[in-house]
Amino acid sequence: MNILRLILVTIPVLLTGGIVALIGWIYRLNTQGRAMEALARKYHGIALSRGFHPQVQFPYFGNTCTLGTRSGWTDPVRRQTFLKFPWPNGKLALELAAPALAGRLNRTGLIPAPTGDHEFDREFALRSTDSLQTKQWLDENFRWRFRELSRSAGGAPIALRIDRGLLTIVRGSWIDNLAELDDFLRLGLQLVDQLKVAEVRGIEFVQTEQATVLDDVICPVCSERIGAEMVVCQRCRTPHCRECWEYNTHCATFACGEKRFFTTVNQKSSAG
Repeated sequence: MNILRLILVTIPVLLTGGIVALIGWIYRLNTQGRAMEALARKYHGIALSRGFHPQVQFPYFGNTCTLGTRSGWTDPVRRQTFLKFPWPNGKLALELAAPALAGRLNRTGLIPAPTGDHEFDREFALRSTDSLQTKQWLDENFRWRFRELSRSAGGAPIALRIDRGLLTIVRGSWIDNLAELDDFLRLGLQLVDQLKVAEVRGIEFVQTEQATVLDDVICPVCSERIGAEMVVCQRCRTPHCRECWEYNTHCATFACGEKRFFTTVNQKSSAG
């Protein structure tokens, strides 16, 4: 009799708790979906439905970047928010992560690649297949931006990974707030912009704000090789075709928007 009474009491409690949890889950998913849709409208992207994990896609440097959530990188119970898009160097593998997310990239050949910034190296673990190139990329400006992204996460771990032609930034928590999603997207792509600028080879900036281009550089507006007339954003140092800049009226790098530039001469292009 006592067992029956216990069952009769326990079942309604469990059902009530389950219903409350389900309502909370649905409310959170609805809130997250609305935040993704608002972000898509703000940046002219496309909101997508991926079951319990909504996503939004934006055009970025001739490719598509994706912002979304999932249930973990290799751990299915770990909630994560991610930002990812294609990366041109398919051979490079890199992982920069807070301790809680370090070592999740299942790729052989990764070796420690300390930046030389002892405080940064104590705070984050860095491994790569090309330690020299990685050290050149992760300069003081990049490290500052990565710390800003980490601080904005409110204690959630942050990781940046490049593997098999895909760059992914991961935050170890779900974000269902529009302002936080906007910050994660903006800070994440500013960080990626730093890597793209570092990847541009042959541009030598001097005190007169002139540059000589020795290698081909792609314009972020038209996605074509920049000709003899080139301008460079004063803020993020991204090269553009002069005509494209004048048409766009500002830097095409996502979340930069700088309107000031300085002119350069592409000597390689001028030479024919």
